[in-house]
Amino acid sequence: MINTRYDVKTIPQIFVGGELVGGCTEVFDAFKEGRLQTLLDNSGVAYDKTARDDPYGFLPDWLHPR
Repeated sequence: MINTRYDVKTIPQIFVGGELVGGCTEVFDAFKEGRLQTLLDNSGVAYDKTARDDPYGFLPDWLHPR
């Protein structure tokens, strides 16, 4: 089922602390900009604060960039 309340047409739909972060690429962008870490901190979510990898590097090589 697509959540039309937030006008998001892709899955997954990631929420942190009740706030929509977005789908996969939006989460990757939020991580790269530091917004995801702020949301996680404010929500009391534990995560590896030393992680510095480019999340797009985890995608398979055959996947074309958008």
